[in-house]
Amino acid sequence: MDEVKQSIDVFLNKLMELSDKIEIKHKKIIIAFFSVLASILLFLCILPPFQAKVREKQVNNLLISELTDNKYYLSVAPDELVSLIKNNNEISLLMIDQTDSQKEAITNLVHNDQDKKAMTQPVYVYPMIYNNKEIKDFFKLSKGATLIHFKKATETFRVNFKSAEEIEFHFYDYLEAIANQK
Repeated sequence: MDEVKQSIDVFLNKLMELSDKIEIKHKKIIIAFFSVLASILLFLCILPPFQAKVREKQVNNLLISELTDNKYYLSVAPDELVSLIKNNNEISLLMIDQTDSQKEAITNLVHNDQDKKAMTQPVYVYPMIYNNKEIKDFFKLSKGATLIHFKKATETFRVNFKSAEEIEFHFYDYLEAIANQK
């Protein structure tokens, strides 16, 4: 232990001697160099997370424009999902995994104005982009899109779509079954 203290003291003494030998002009240059270096490192630590958040928002906006129409199909932000279910008396929620092939069939549904006119209530669309594993575990979701209806924050109806064809041909039948359930 004494050897460690002694070696630290020797190192600090040599560092102080070196500091005394360096002229004031050189000290200013060294301080400026380390200040610039610290600024660059700080900038590099802050910039990537900021850019990632910007990219996330861009992806969200793109997906939301594809999967919602602001009348019949409404978007749900990730931080609003639970409060939306708790605060609404009745809500139909369509959970979409972005990696699944059914996304295109849902996009076609959203943009087909003819079929939407029979809808009695909006469907909230939640594109699973972030925290997929946690969301799938919490809602007990399997592969593919899932339509879940909640009444007073209790699940009353659930359909897991197995294929894009099932979405195209039976989605509105399931919505009608939910409406008749009341």
